[in-house]
Amino acid sequence: WHIFPFQLCSTPIYFTLLSFFLPQKIRTKFYSYLTFVGFLGGIAVALFPITVVGEEFWLCCDSLIWHDAMLILSFYLIKALGLGKKIKETLPAIIIFLIVGAMAMTMNEIFEVCKQNCLVDGSFNMFMISPYYECTSPILKDILAATNWYITWIVYFTAIILGILVYWCIIHGIRKMSKKLEKSKA
Repeated sequence: WHIFPFQLCSTPIYFTLLSFFLPQKIRTKFYSYLTFVGFLGGIAVALFPITVVGEEFWLCCDSLIWHDAMLILSFYLIKALGLGKKIKETLPAIIIFLIVGAMAMTMNEIFEVCKQNCLVDGSFNMFMISPYYECTSPILKDILAATNWYITWIVYFTAIILGILVYWCIIHGIRKMSKKLEKSKA
């Protein structure tokens, strides 16, 4: 990943910066991605911090801080945008995720062709889903050991999409409970 930083959790950096230069309508779609996918990345590292612990101390600290920042940004965007009202709020996040996921898979394939034909050295494992390198993601490595890369990709993409939908349901449920509490106090 050090050759080109395009991991699932680095895409919010690009979209956050890009959003400053986009019209509001498109920016809102990126905010959906930042909210839902950012939360998933942040919570995944909170639950499995070993996935970002490496040999370089500062890179490890930077990664932990970034994943915490994604959680904070997600919570902020939920409050600022009032998310959690309609399920269609998740659609831009899902579409953008599928696009960047397809880009990652394509980049993995292109790099391997270049590596074999142009004698390029190094590793290139975008989204940690390259079939050419060991899978280090918890759970996915077990699925890969029992199946193949194609099944692992399908599980990976399905899990992210389900995670987006579950997170929306949690937000929606909290919103409904808050409204009920406000009505009961009134």
